This record gives sequence, structure tokens and C-alpha cells, in this order.
Amino acid sequence: PGNILLQHNNSLHHNPKIILLDAGMVAQLKADEQDNFIGLLKAIGKGDGSMAADFILRFSCNQTCTSPELVELFRQDMVRLFAEHCRGYGHGVHIGNVLRLILQTLRVHKVRVDVNYVTLVLNILCLEGLASAFQAHHNLLDGARPLLDGYRKWLRFLFPLGLLAKRIKDDRRYRSLREQEAREQAK
Repeated sequence: PGNILLQHNNSLHHNPKIILLDAGMVAQLKADEQDNFIGLLKAIGKGDGSMAADFILRFSCNQTCTSPELVELFRQDMVRLFAEHCRGYGHGVHIGNVLRLILQTLRVHKVRVDVNYVTLVLNILCLEGLASAFQAHHNLLDGARPLLDGYRKWLRFLFPLGLLAKRIKDDRRYRSLREQEAREQAK
């Protein structure tokens, strides 16, 4: 399709790059929205359901889940969900499955979520589907760890270094997969 481009480099040392163009699902976030969503992703990476619940409850200025009893029930269900399905980085967590389960939990507890956050969740679901179509063994959450770990208010100027670290890690992973594929074809 017209929104997927393949960029070739003339140098033998660079791999071709796939460029995805999609202006259909865009969200412009305020600083607190960025912090809340990155906080949720970090909580998923840590396998911390209570922390995830705290960030999700900030996903709307008009939150409907506000009484201490309702908040505690929601938090307990999030902790249970994470204990069963989300143990964090390095445990093969499929972020799309976790986000789907979180959405179900939000519905059950009538937790309100503003549209920007829903757009971000849908984008991650699309990215995970696309990533698994290209590299079935790639874990989107583990791959995003350098970027999530590098995101802190006082370290935002270092974000490009986190991006560089991710790029290096991805290049190594891509080379390893190519070598593995070559070995399998040689058999």
C-alpha cells in the first residue's frame, strides 16, 4: 500500500528500512498525559498492577471511579490481572494482550479514559500486530525498554541516547535473526 515505503541505502553497511506513514491515528499529548501513559507502560514493564492502576486512574479529568472502595476494587483486579498475565520485562509479555485485558477491566469498573489515551492504546495494538507480522519472536515491550527507562522528566534531554541504544539493540537483534535464518536455510 501507499503508506508503507522501503528505503534503500546505497551503502552495503546499512539495512533497508521500512517506513510506515499513517496520519489517521494521531494524538498530541500534554506533558501530564505523556507522563501518565509512559507511567502505565513502565508499570507494565515492571509487572506492577497497583502502579498501573494509579496511572490509569489519572487518564481522565472526569474520572468516574473515585470512591475509595471502587478504587481499591479496581486496584485489586489490576494486581490480579498482572499476577496472571503481566510479569514484566523479560517474561515474554505480549503488551497487546495485556492492554486488551486492561480495557476489559476498565469496562467492568467503569473507569473513564480520555480519547488521547484510547488512541495511544489502539496505536500500540496496531504496532504489536505489525511487529509480529514482520518478526514473530520480537517482543514490543522488551524492545521499548531502553526508551521507557530513559524517559524521565530530568533526563528528557537524554532521550536521543535511549533511541540510539534501542537502534543498536534492534540492529543486533536483526543481524542475529538473519544469521539464524541463514543457518536454518543451510541445513
